[in-house]
Amino acid sequence: MIESGSDIISTGGEQWIPHAAWFALAITWQSAQGGRHD
Repeated sequence: MIESGSDIISTGGEQWIPHAAWFALAITWQSAQGGRHD
């Protein structure tokens, strides 16, 4: 999963963009699952 996305992440110097997007997605998913506002 993450390995296939690492190619895109390694392509540019702005690595934090896909990382931040994935992090935000994880937060949203957790919020939907547990309803946590952390």
